[in-house]
Amino acid sequence: MADMTVSCVFCGRPVNPNLRETYRTIEAFDRPGKQGGSDVVLRKPTGRYAHPGCVDMERAGINVRQETLV
Repeated sequence: MADMTVSCVFCGRPVNPNLRETYRTIEAFDRPGKQGGSDVVLRKPTGRYAHPGCVDMERAGINVRQETLV
């Protein structure tokens, strides 16, 4: 199986969706849990992927496309 690449939704660079560490966006239904957390059901992939580092920076509030300006 050849390596497939798509563009990262945050930085636009190639990312391999077949790697375990690659994040993917999903569409799903979410129901709040009784003790926090949530129950996520009927997950469907949307075809959008991201590098782990890009996700970490976005979670930290750093705009990935402007990282070189920091």
